[in-house]
Amino acid sequence: MQERHTIKKDEMEILEEKIIDVQLKIQRADKLLDGLSGEKERWDEQKDVLEREMHSIVQDMMISSGIISYLGPYTQKYRAEIVKTWSNMMSDKMVPLSHSYSLVKCLGDPVDMKNWQMKDLPPDTFSTENGIIMF
Repeated sequence: MQERHTIKKDEMEILEEKIIDVQLKIQRADKLLDGLSGEKERWDEQKDVLEREMHSIVQDMMISSGIISYLGPYTQKYRAEIVKTWSNMMSDKMVPLSHSYSLVKCLGDPVDMKNWQMKDLPPDTFSTENGIIMF
């Protein structure tokens, strides 16, 4: 009887350890689910932004390629005038453009731009555009 009691007591201790382990796993899973619920909202917002951008990506790339091909040596003011002219021409042809086109937003890589700034490239838009064109 004593031996059976000892065996059952050992089994009970093992089961109690398993219960504690499962409770910890449940707590961790709850924390993970809470964290992921916030991510779902962020992913939904990002999905909406990307869907809006998909409608104008071809046109934005056309303007970007025009800037890289033709406008590299010109001043910021002249570039802005030409981009506005091109945008108006596309609007006249019913070609959808993004509402706030920017070469930096369209082709800029934040990591590259930060590296350029760490290597003393001024952080202004014109200098960053020149970096994108050179890159």
